Amino acid sequence: MTWGCWWRCCCFALGLLVCLANASCRALRDSPFGTRSIPSAPIYNGNLSICETSSPTCCTHDLEQEMLATTRNEVSNAIEDRIIVLKHIFDQNYHTFEKHNRGAISSSREQLHAMFTRTYGPFYQSHTQIFISFFDNLQQFYTNQTYASLKTILEEFFFALFRTMFSILNPLEKVTKKDFECLRRSMSSLEPFADIPTKMSIQLERSVGTARSLTQALRSTSQILQSILQREISSPCANAAARMTHCALCTEKHPIKPCANLCLNVFKGCLAGYAQLDESWNLLVGSLSKLAHRLKGPYNVISVVIPIAVQISESIMLFQEKGPIISAKVIQKCLRKEKKDMIMKREVGPTYATAATITPLRFTEPNASVSMHMMTSFNERLKTTRGFWRALPTSICISGEWAASSEQHCWNGTHSREYERSVVGDGIRNQVFNPEFSSSQNLSSEDFINEILKISMLSNQLSDIYDGRHLRNETIEDEGSGMGIAYTPIDDEDGDDSSGMDSDLPIVLDIAGSHRDVEEILTTVPTMQRPKILLEVLDNGYQRRFPNGYFLVLLFFMFLSLRLF
Repeated sequence: MTWGCWWRCCCFALGLLVCLANASCRALRDSPFGTRSIPSAPIYNGNLSICETSSPTCCTHDLEQEMLATTRNEVSNAIEDRIIVLKHIFDQNYHTFEKHNRGAISSSREQLHAMFTRTYGPFYQSHTQIFISFFDNLQQFYTNQTYASLKTILEEFFFALFRTMFSILNPLEKVTKKDFECLRRSMSSLEPFADIPTKMSIQLERSVGTARSLTQALRSTSQILQSILQREISSPCANAAARMTHCALCTEKHPIKPCANLCLNVFKGCLAGYAQLDESWNLLVGSLSKLAHRLKGPYNVISVVIPIAVQISESIMLFQEKGPIISAKVIQKCLRKEKKDMIMKREVGPTYATAATITPLRFTEPNASVSMHMMTSFNERLKTTRGFWRALPTSICISGEWAASSEQHCWNGTHSREYERSVVGDGIRNQVFNPEFSSSQNLSSEDFINEILKISMLSNQLSDIYDGRHLRNETIEDEGSGMGIAYTPIDDEDGDDSSGMDSDLPIVLDIAGSHRDVEEILTTVPTMQRPKILLEVLDNGYQRRFPNGYFLVLLFFMFLSLRLF
């Protein structure tokens, strides 16, 4: 071969190398990064700290800093997007439960008002404030964590009802505030409402109390997630992620995705602190799931709060059945009247035939099935959040498509070839074996210590609530600490009673919150028929007839005598 041929071959080869070099830098020019710092051809650059290489490169120090800033945003957005989706689950269900449960209490209030207006007439209309205060306090309990306990709310309500009923049955007896303490003690020993207050307290605590704890836990969890969202990625994380995602542009002709295992190692290092949250997080999810499961069953809010009207009505009936005995004991113990002929006793007239129509109570919207479906849906979504923090690297690399698929060529951090290093485990301790980070990364197990403590404390509180341990620590001082409960004082001059109930009808009424049917057993003795007053509960779902005989006549003359005085 002549000298001229050799010369032509060398020129051709040199031109080809220049073309290839220009082509490789064009890939970088087509990227979102600025073009001013990109060289026209690959050069040797020993001033690089992220995309270090011994080969000619298109990258510069300024370009590295631009890559680093872009990578910080990309990694932060990838993490935040997934936490925001998680947070949305808790925010959405918090608002849904809040609206549903407050609506259930309001619906119960409306049903009681309709039923008692129809059933008790003037008696209810003259004492509506007792019932208004009860439902106001129930709403306050639900919305305010520091409000009085349900036990206190019910005790105060039934004590107000006890004073009212006693005053109506004994209009000549003047009950002053000085007598209240004695009346309260008498009520405790006489049990004028049988075990209905106790049953209601248990049912409402397991239902409304649990619902309150669940909704407040959802809000607290959302606040914890919000604090986690404020975290910034570390500098070693940003460097490793930039090397993984953008350094291929320095030497390759085309953009290329990182290998899957490289991506996993980088994000296991970046998210090592987040993985520390997983154990306490899973315990919290379990505690929330148990509460939601309880509210899906017999103690769902609708099934417990809607029958409140029937339960209170039954307690009034039970009081009237034992009215003469209760009145005599209370007067003797608390009022100490010298003139015993002033003790009012109700004459019991002859019994009569009763008629009862039993049908299941009809529940208005929102109904129990809605509540159960809501809890089922929440539980299903809650299950998907188990292991959320340990799964973040996989979620970003594989599901988020940051990494190349198994069929694609991939970037191993230095070249376009397979990544041969092993994937490390999760958590901070395993990062000493992570090949993508130096041992001086300064990871600390205390990075998320505040969030871990908050999650653990919340989980423990929910477990205590589920097991009822929080109620065992209640004291009388706590319950009587004046938490804002107020019932309208009874007007002793107001002895109006239009209930027309008699006490010769023993009743067995199943009013457990876990039952949606009202069942009753009425003893009947066929005698002469007399005028009857109809009691209707929830649109005639439950009917019973009572005489208005001697008792109403007696009350009428009592009222007349008061007017004469």
